[in-house]
Amino acid sequence: MQRSYLVESLFLSLLVLVSCGRKTIEPVEISGNNSGSEKIEPENPQFQVPPSEGDFNPKPITGKPRQYQTPTRRLHEHEYPQFIDDLDFELLDTVINRQLSRFAQKNLNGTIQLGEDVYPLKQVGHSLELLKRLAVATTTCLGETPSQSVRDYCYERFNDEIRREFNVYIPDLKPGDIRYGEEKPVFFTGYFTPTIPVKKRHDNHSPHAIYKRPLDAKYAAATRKQIDFEGLLKGRGLELGFGPDLFELYLLHVEGGGKLQFNDSEKQTDVYISFNGTNKKKWQFISKYMLEKGLINNPSIAAQRAFLRKNPHRAEEIYSTCPSYVFFKKTDHPPLGNDSVPLTDRRSIATDSELYRFKGLPTFIKTRRLSEDLQSLSSLETAKKLNYVDYSRFYLDQDTGGAIKGKARVDLYFGESYYAEEASSVQQERGDMYFLIMKSEH
Repeated sequence: MQRSYLVESLFLSLLVLVSCGRKTIEPVEISGNNSGSEKIEPENPQFQVPPSEGDFNPKPITGKPRQYQTPTRRLHEHEYPQFIDDLDFELLDTVINRQLSRFAQKNLNGTIQLGEDVYPLKQVGHSLELLKRLAVATTTCLGETPSQSVRDYCYERFNDEIRREFNVYIPDLKPGDIRYGEEKPVFFTGYFTPTIPVKKRHDNHSPHAIYKRPLDAKYAAATRKQIDFEGLLKGRGLELGFGPDLFELYLLHVEGGGKLQFNDSEKQTDVYISFNGTNKKKWQFISKYMLEKGLINNPSIAAQRAFLRKNPHRAEEIYSTCPSYVFFKKTDHPPLGNDSVPLTDRRSIATDSELYRFKGLPTFIKTRRLSEDLQSLSSLETAKKLNYVDYSRFYLDQDTGGAIKGKARVDLYFGESYYAEEASSVQQERGDMYFLIMKSEH
């Protein structure tokens, strides 16, 4: 999903691992306690890795091989984090299946270097399939309502398998790199897919147009003020739809795309739109201006929306501080990452594509995010201090963004919900990022 401006600020059938010159893991059943452990597991959990069914079939290797590098270094096993997924792997199969489907279409002739180690590209696909099998084993072990002792047992078995089967890498920061030598050196922001109610025709309730890119250079260079307040593009056949709220349209510009819900008739029609260029003017978040002027207490979407709705007479003043304007085109699919894979709610991330060019690597994130507590969300309009929670989760690196620059810079895709909207708008946290790839033949 292309996004030129963001703040420094997971449908297919089950796919499984094929042997890649290494022994395929047989089903492993582990029960009882570890040596020396005093644990008692009254629910008798079982951790059993399902066998490979050989469904991942990459295209035959042809053509000129490609070599990819990453600015990473390998960790020793004693440096591995504790791999706990706060969603208990929900939607992990979806994001992996989407990526494997893309890999099946690509020519994976080449290698990827992580740290000083070089792997065939198809090993990334095998790594994803193995990770999915381990996730299945863990969720089966957990059952529906696991006790804490069961959770500890199942995740301990999962971590044992990760240590046995995967190499783990982190960004290799050097002197001169931003946040070099600092604890939690990765900076995380967030993005989401806005959903906007629109109509096909202009009326008093839906007066604000969403525009496709003009072919005439004069109009394509118009400022936000000229377009939204002076009507420069009005009536030129460029309208994709009309929305009731200028701020919702502004969010489309921030995210570089979204979903339009047409409500002109009894039947609702949803249409995705994607980024299709800009007017090449400077981008400036209106939240920065609003904070500087003391108009809002925090940069959340809720706070911005509330002020603008209560003070419509200040709309031109505020929006004019962001002269940049984004144009769109209709698409027939959810937002895509930069390697044409549909993004998955809470499972996709964006990194710097100049440094992490090969997309689809399994990634583990540890950071903080906005609490999903309803009381916290309801107070966002006026809150001076927001409620955050620590979490860790598996993602896939599937996207990039214009403002996502550096070895230790990540944009988290939160999805299409109200929580996604609010959490992404205030996500500016430090943490850690780990890349995983299956070890070579034992």
